Amino acid sequence: MKKNKIELDILKSKSTQYSLLAGAFLLTMPACDDDDDVIPGPPKPPTPSLLYTDVDPDLLIDTGFIDSLDVNNDGVYDINMAAYTIPYTFTYGGFPLSGTIGVIGATPLNGAAISGSTSSANGQIFSLPHKLNEGETIPGKQSQWNTDSAQAMGLAVNIAGFGNVASYGNWLGQNSDKFLGLKVYDSGNAAHYAWVRLDTDHNVNTPSITVKDYSYEGTADSSIVTVATMRSLLNDDVNIYTANKNLHISSKRPINQVKIIKNGKEVLKQVLKNKQFKISLNEATGLHNIEIKINGNTIKKELEF
Repeated sequence: MKKNKIELDILKSKSTQYSLLAGAFLLTMPACDDDDDVIPGPPKPPTPSLLYTDVDPDLLIDTGFIDSLDVNNDGVYDINMAAYTIPYTFTYGGFPLSGTIGVIGATPLNGAAISGSTSSANGQIFSLPHKLNEGETIPGKQSQWNTDSAQAMGLAVNIAGFGNVASYGNWLGQNSDKFLGLKVYDSGNAAHYAWVRLDTDHNVNTPSITVKDYSYEGTADSSIVTVATMRSLLNDDVNIYTANKNLHISSKRPINQVKIIKNGKEVLKQVLKNKQFKISLNEATGLHNIEIKINGNTIKKELEF
């Protein structure tokens, strides 16, 4: 993950795209709702080839910030998400007016794509990421994939003195444990599917996104199912913690491999067949990625020393 405050040049670029989007939506506002009822089946344990990342603590992308995720841990970012407001002024009927555009948005990176729909307004076409529920299959009934930048998860236009005059997107209001669906390509150009679990709060003045976890299917062209309970399922089987500068890992099943990565460089790789692992990290400082392989699944966790 790479969290940055949105700088002026980025904001100007986004402002142009979302202002254009807002202007078009002011003229035509079709209904938009992704909350079709989906009845999830019982949660299933992760199947081999899944790469699961528990974002612990949850990552808040609050107003004015942007964050990038590498869902398959190959060193290449696959998506960024941003939350921000854009002030604007315009003239209507000869009267000067001012307002704010509140945005939560997503951009696929490096050839990736986001599950979504498209909508036309005022002669222009815009991408709107789907809001997926637990228990949905990716790819599934919502099989369209969009690759353009500045996709509007939620967008609202507020005009001073008039309040909210337009809103658009599938992620309006407050949402908990909903999913973005992703398609990413490996080095051999084979497609893989992934999801990112989010909480969102689309308030026109203080929009925010919270990243909770994400999962990637390592088998090419194989589907993946959205699971909100993956974290608890894995935590029941695997316990990862630090104490007195020691890293401790315990598992109900044999641990196949442990890797420790810092700044993209592997600092330790150990093959195991034990259910317990302990190593001293007296010299460790800063953020480290811990990767544990168990029964063909890879669990990734970030720890600060």
